[in-house]
Amino acid sequence: MDQYFAKKLKERRILLGLSQKQLAQTLGIRSQQIQNYEYGLSRITASTLYRLSKALHVSPDYFFTNANHAATQDYISDPHLLPLLRYFWSIPNVRCREGILVVFKSLSEKEEFHREQEKELSFPAE
Repeated sequence: MDQYFAKKLKERRILLGLSQKQLAQTLGIRSQQIQNYEYGLSRITASTLYRLSKALHVSPDYFFTNANHAATQDYISDPHLLPLLRYFWSIPNVRCREGILVVFKSLSEKEEFHREQEKELSFPAE
């Protein structure tokens, strides 16, 4: 379990574009401690886990659940994801971020609608 937590911590930190030092400063701990967590050398206290979850914008159970791990790996390899997340999280206004999510959802649904239309219009090969 410690190794799984370590892997998830490192993946999430990198996904958000944070260095170990930046994350440590946010938590008020030494960067060496973040490194120890990421290598599975130290166990984390409940209070630090809570603060870490808040700093990385996830719930504490994120570090211990394996749901959709394969799908997550596919998204992580997309070169557009990291810049998109960095820009998104750099927007300080929560309502603005929520608005962006509405736009993304709308675009996604529109794209799905067009794919369905194309399927209906395509003719089977003889």
